[in-house]
Amino acid sequence: MKLASEFPQDDVLSELLRSLRVRSTAYCYSQMTAQWGFRVEAQAVATFHFIVSGDCWIEVQDLDRPIRLQSGDLAVVPRGHAHQVHDDLRSPVQPLQQLIASYASDDRRRLRYGGDGARTELLCGYFDLDHVAALPALEFLPPVVHLRSQAGRPAAWLETVVDLLLQEMTSGTPGGEAVVIRLIDVLLAQALRTFKPGLDDNLPPGPPALADREIATALRLIHDQPDHSWTTNELAERIGLSRSAFAARFRHLTGESPIRYVAHYRLARAADLLRTSNATLLAIALQIGYSSDMALSKAFRRQFGLPPGDYRKAGADRSSARQSARQIVEVAP
Repeated sequence: MKLASEFPQDDVLSELLRSLRVRSTAYCYSQMTAQWGFRVEAQAVATFHFIVSGDCWIEVQDLDRPIRLQSGDLAVVPRGHAHQVHDDLRSPVQPLQQLIASYASDDRRRLRYGGDGARTELLCGYFDLDHVAALPALEFLPPVVHLRSQAGRPAAWLETVVDLLLQEMTSGTPGGEAVVIRLIDVLLAQALRTFKPGLDDNLPPGPPALADREIATALRLIHDQPDHSWTTNELAERIGLSRSAFAARFRHLTGESPIRYVAHYRLARAADLLRTSNATLLAIALQIGYSSDMALSKAFRRQFGLPPGDYRKAGADRSSARQSARQIVEVAP
């Protein structure tokens, strides 16, 4: 019997979105009046900026041109790139931490800053992702994901999520933090599902890899059989492309070679199994294509900077990310 809630077989995008787990959050509702500007340094947490009213510019590291943000727009910086947001490209910027320390209200629930010019209201947030488990998905993403509004109104789903976020942030109801984390999960997943780079964004290739039928098929093969000894030749043959055409398209759409992606995915899968199962290191190694637990341990340490045993005991090392995120005041309008 087919259940009403039963979904079709998972696609690659669904699998990658599941790996983007939000662990903690911090928020800032800001009322900025021109001239104003703030800078966010590169860090191990993702960031989003939703423009409640007004407009501004965002400049992101590794992008050649700034992006104009208008009322109802959402900008997500998923990989922690350094960036700055200001009312005018000529306006000076200050570190966001410094602005909060100097200009947040006494109860640290609002941030007001700027001159006597036009006002822009922003809902900004930091969210700590499990970057080890999220590695394959994060590598698909550009430095910034920009969702445009239509006539100053955000997409219906985004407006709903933002309204719920503001309600939870002001309600003080028990369990609010857990609900907010779930809402950020929805915001991130929906943003990545609906993101389509525009000609004026000057963004490198990203999620289109998941819409390319041949490359998506190759990704599914890798994800379904991480223990298989994949080669570029075999993957190309399985999807009906020449080796050179497949390798070039794969690198163009994902930013790395097929074999490097296989290695990264295996290690990300190992991290997930270490965190979510009691399987031995040898069992995990054999399940994802390593010949021994020693081989997996060496590769894991080289990739993530800590041995699998330490990762399993302590979880992904996110203390520095949490410390950075907690320095942002949790505020609401």
